[in-house]
Amino acid sequence: MAESMESGLYQAADSLSILESVIESIADAILIIDNDGHILAFNRKFLQIWDLPYDLEGLSHTRVWLKSVLRLLDQPKVFVRRLQEIEAQPDREWFDLVKLKNGRVFERYVIPRILHGERVGRVMTWRDSTTCYRAMETLRESESRFRRLADSNLIGMAFTDIYGTVHDANRYVLDLIGYSKAELLAGKIRWTDLTAPEYSTAQAKALLEIRDKGSCTPYEKEYRRKDGSRVHALVGAALIEGSREDMVTFILDITDQKKAERELKLSEERFRTVFELAPVGITVLDTEGNFVQVNSAFCRMLGYSEDEIKKLGIQGISHPGEYERQLSLLSQLNQGQLDRFEMEKRYIPKDGVPLWVHLCVSLGRDPEGQPTFGIGVILDINEDHGAKEALKFSEARFRAVFEYAEVGIGLIDRTGFIFKVNPALTQMLGYSEEEFQKLGIKGISHPDDFEACWIQLTDLAAGKIDRYEAEKRYISRSGEVVWCHLICSLARGLQNEPLFCVGMVTNVTERIRHQEERDRLLSQESKAHQDAMDAIKLRDDFITLASHELRTPLTPLKFQVQYLRRSILSGMIESPAHRQDLLRMLEISDDQLNRAKRLVEDMLDASLIQAGHLVLAFTNLDLSELVKKVATQLTREFEKAGCVLELDLAPQVRGRWDRMRIERIIHTLLLNAIKFGPGKLVRVTTSADGEFARLRVRDHGIGISKENQTRIFQRFERIAPVETYGGFGLGLFIANQVALAHRGKICVESEVNEGSTFTVVLPHALG
Repeated sequence: MAESMESGLYQAADSLSILESVIESIADAILIIDNDGHILAFNRKFLQIWDLPYDLEGLSHTRVWLKSVLRLLDQPKVFVRRLQEIEAQPDREWFDLVKLKNGRVFERYVIPRILHGERVGRVMTWRDSTTCYRAMETLRESESRFRRLADSNLIGMAFTDIYGTVHDANRYVLDLIGYSKAELLAGKIRWTDLTAPEYSTAQAKALLEIRDKGSCTPYEKEYRRKDGSRVHALVGAALIEGSREDMVTFILDITDQKKAERELKLSEERFRTVFELAPVGITVLDTEGNFVQVNSAFCRMLGYSEDEIKKLGIQGISHPGEYERQLSLLSQLNQGQLDRFEMEKRYIPKDGVPLWVHLCVSLGRDPEGQPTFGIGVILDINEDHGAKEALKFSEARFRAVFEYAEVGIGLIDRTGFIFKVNPALTQMLGYSEEEFQKLGIKGISHPDDFEACWIQLTDLAAGKIDRYEAEKRYISRSGEVVWCHLICSLARGLQNEPLFCVGMVTNVTERIRHQEERDRLLSQESKAHQDAMDAIKLRDDFITLASHELRTPLTPLKFQVQYLRRSILSGMIESPAHRQDLLRMLEISDDQLNRAKRLVEDMLDASLIQAGHLVLAFTNLDLSELVKKVATQLTREFEKAGCVLELDLAPQVRGRWDRMRIERIIHTLLLNAIKFGPGKLVRVTTSADGEFARLRVRDHGIGISKENQTRIFQRFERIAPVETYGGFGLGLFIANQVALAHRGKICVESEVNEGSTFTVVLPHALG
């Protein structure tokens, strides 16, 4: 037993010795504590980092150690708060950074110490990561500077690889190529696809240089934007340190620079072309007035070569007495007193015959405003002297015609501005020349005539036509309409170019008035003839219709009379059955006679109305009583048609009216209700309010469409088939005219297949 214990103690001592050796050999600082914070073990590295003496005694608890090390910490409060968190959560593993005031940085790692499944304390280690931390800080700072440069968008920056992938790019690059950040992140952008095909060789050469040297010499290329357009760019690239594939690419948009270069080159080419091919002489002078360059036209003008002109100088080719004047103007030009000058002068060509020219000289200056060169433009005007005399004569002749012509003349520029008018035109319309210029063509034209005239004038001013004629109306200063015959022609220049329009205006108001009067009389004659033809046709139609309508009741009446005659002659009249038949026939005959009577009365009334001879006999009447009377007269018609008559008559609906005519209105409305609504209810009401009496007849017949509700009151108008319903089409016409003669009216409300309501409105007192 004793030997066993001794052996165990020996092994424990041996294990402890090994543990201490291991702890000391580790480069990290180690601290081992129990659950109460008592220090169980630590190594020399622990003493070194916390600046504790090697012969330290009394370091038995973390509180003692903490008091010694707080002075070394960069953020002691944070350190203490973290220790409190570690003690509050002893079963957790912890990792953080601890920074000392001297700049050193340690990684702290805390793990619980477990023995036989139970936590018995904690082990803390500190590893010196100062060098790594400083490197990371330096890297972060470098990356921050690089990112700020990229985000500044002063230059395009893209992270790419040699295979064409674009991993990232700043806004400068994305705006340049026209893609979004989302498209970049989706992998839709490859710099190999963006490069214009003609720059593939330069791109391949740059890529080889990057592989060999790690970077390439900046080169120019064009990128194809997403929308298909192109941008010119200066591109440089370098491999990222430590990589043979990834690189950073710098891109500068030089599109504007290239455009400026092209425009400068084009400008130089244009100047060279103009200089050499211009039909006028052009010279370039230095600030002393010496010829630097002259064009071919100037050489041909004088008959000298360019070298001869340079050698002779301005004085050698100028007419005596004119050189000093030109030299004085050149001096004023150099001193800034003039921007340019023009003069007419004579040169002495090689053949010795003086040559009149028009000279215009302007000065070129540098950005500081100092004179650098002069440009002279020389125009041969030798032939102009004879032309000027001819022009003076032509102008005098035109002025005489313009001022004394009896027709109005106006001169109009290509924009439509009236810049000159003659006295005849001012007298014709009453405006002064200033008023013509202010009002313009639109201001003096009749509104209905302006647009057509303006279109022709525009075509004329554009040279599409050479002249046009029109009769149009002008508005004079007094507001009167003046009809005029206008002839407008185009004046052209020596090169056939349109210059201005000449308008010649003749007053034709009297002729137009006579013509309008003649047209009016012809129109009246034509209308009268047409009215007569219409009346004849109406008469013929009426005779045809009347003959048919009168024949309709007379034919059966004839047969019934013949039957009655045969019955009397044969002695059958004594038979009761025959007497009954004869009574029915007499009733039918009475109906047919009444119908014929109504047709005749309708024709008579229509004639009176048409001739304006309708006479009313006014008497005191009760409208309700008249309705009862007519309804009683039509009892048999209601029974035959199977119609039910419902009367709702107000008492004492009195007024002064024509009895026969009002009964005629009631009769017409009730017969129409029976005719167009057989077997249906007919409702009649009367009422009185204020100054008017009202009669309403409501049927449930075929109804009247909206478009026909006005037509039914016109003469001979029938909206129902005549073969089915018959009639002259005069009933409602006469009724409406009678109502109007009483200063009343008839209105209708109706829907197709829903029946109709006719309302007669009559004033109480009239006559």
